[in-house]
Amino acid sequence: MVLTEKNLLCIRRLYFFIAGSAIQWLRDGLRLIKKSSETEELAYNSFNNNDVYLVPAFTGLGAPYWNPEARGTIFGLTRATTKEDLVKSNITIYCLSSTRYY
Repeated sequence: MVLTEKNLLCIRRLYFFIAGSAIQWLRDGLRLIKKSSETEELAYNSFNNNDVYLVPAFTGLGAPYWNPEARGTIFGLTRATTKEDLVKSNITIYCLSSTRYY
């Protein structure tokens, strides 16, 4: 799937439906971090230019879609994708989301 402006608009419309759960997933599910406070430093150490996008719809999408059947996805993965890139994409999606509403 190619990320077009229309696709990015859909991604940006996510609310902070599961922001805390997404960080917990990095910690408990993927074991990429030991504590949530590590995420800031890891994100700053990501050298990709926002080429990895995470849509954390682990329990569906919240407002404005309210689609409990939707599932999460990650776009832009390559062999060069690092732990830092995944952490950054997890944080960046909420920044992108906030630009639409705030």
